[in-house]
Amino acid sequence: MKYLLAFALFIVLNTVIYNEFEISGFLIYNFAVISLSLVMIYDKIGKKSSDILSSKSYITEQNKLKQQLSDIDKEHSR
Repeated sequence: MKYLLAFALFIVLNTVIYNEFEISGFLIYNFAVISLSLVMIYDKIGKKSSDILSSKSYITEQNKLKQQLSDIDKEHSR
């Protein structure tokens, strides 16, 4: 839904900007599609980087728990 709103916003924005230069409507649509594609790519990159960060923190947390368990095992084995 947010991409649809962004697409409509880019069409309106590009229409306002490019009407001043008398560019045809098809070019306005193309500029909107290109702009929306860039937003989608940026959004995908942002999601991937946040997924990577969350998986790294999960792995770090998992390693901490493993270390705690091994410390407990060492204490009980003494």
